[in-house]
Amino acid sequence: NECLQHPTPLMKLLLGRSKRTCFLSYFFLPTPENIQEPMLHYVFACLRSAAVRTPVVQAVMQVVDNLLNNGDGESEEVVAAVEPVAKRRMVATSAQVTAQQSTDLPHERGNDVAAALTGVVRKAAQTQGEKLLLPHLHLILEHLGSLVVDGNSGKTDSSSGGRRPSMGPGGKVPLQYLATLSRMSEFVESPSLSEKLIKAFLPLASRSLIHGDGLSNVLLTISRLMQHVTDAEQFVVPLSQLFSSVKVRSARQHLCTAFKVVAGQNPDYQKLAEIVVELNAWDPKRLEEPDFERRLDAFDACTEYLSSCARPTLILAIIYNALYTLNQSEDIALRDSASHFLHLLVKKLASTLQGDNADAWSKQVLNGLFLSALQQGVRSKSETVRHQFVSLLSDSVRSLSSVCPRLA
Repeated sequence: NECLQHPTPLMKLLLGRSKRTCFLSYFFLPTPENIQEPMLHYVFACLRSAAVRTPVVQAVMQVVDNLLNNGDGESEEVVAAVEPVAKRRMVATSAQVTAQQSTDLPHERGNDVAAALTGVVRKAAQTQGEKLLLPHLHLILEHLGSLVVDGNSGKTDSSSGGRRPSMGPGGKVPLQYLATLSRMSEFVESPSLSEKLIKAFLPLASRSLIHGDGLSNVLLTISRLMQHVTDAEQFVVPLSQLFSSVKVRSARQHLCTAFKVVAGQNPDYQKLAEIVVELNAWDPKRLEEPDFERRLDAFDACTEYLSSCARPTLILAIIYNALYTLNQSEDIALRDSASHFLHLLVKKLASTLQGDNADAWSKQVLNGLFLSALQQGVRSKSETVRHQFVSLLSDSVRSLSSVCPRLA
């Protein structure tokens, strides 16, 4: 089919019209072959085909992006023309999606993500462009979710038989798609879908497959979806690990938001969420300047919090923040505070690992995190950082060599 190989003149016309608010009503015009279906229905139907090629997918996703960013300043005439039809189409298409979900997935790839899409709950759209997209939310999320699943598994275009033609260079998910996904996550409320998508997106950030704005969009999506999952605590460990590597300010703020969501579900994480937010505080009066006072006070609070910590998930985020500060901060006071906390951690581990009743969580922190962090720190290119980690290693050898053969 020609429309699956390259954008047809009609596709290019719709792509151009999607950029202008005054043309939004044209997307509801029926086709001559089927007066019940508007042209926009067939634009997104291209994503279902296993034979669709890269240029077509790019054009379809550009239409999605244009509609998401369009329709903020409509005239009353356009609203009056589009909104009634939008409401009818949303009802009709929702019924069709429900009836076809079990039969309209022509590919096995990403079926675990697509299977959860049956529970999508749509929030009210704010713009006419969003109202046009909502009836097709299932199909768009199916495509993007499957794309991420293949990206995590390392599949290439050839290995997927052409079904994944929209990956960027090096097999990475294009930044435009991540931005689109971030916007569309606002309309998802299904717990099962939210959990599936979070599990698909977390490896993208954990394995450093994306950076900058793309990483920020992924973490924003995750923080939004976590509001709807029934067990947000299951994501604490991978999210904590990201505090040691994520450098973008907005991305770290989204991580803090995710921990506040966890605290909202489980009060045990309330104090942790508060400390994490303070450790990443920024001065509201100075552009791109950390709030040093709040961060120093947060490290002071960590000292008291450490003594009462009962399990590793309640302390991992602070440890990773301290390691990040020690490695990346240029402020001497902050580095000294982070180093002081890590020395206290060594004493905590030494006291809880003595004898036969050693805490399981202490072993987990020591073997799964602390030793590897020491190994990386002593190899740092910065002489100052290297010196602080050597001091930390020396303290660890004195205190922990009797309970940890790797330090003997």
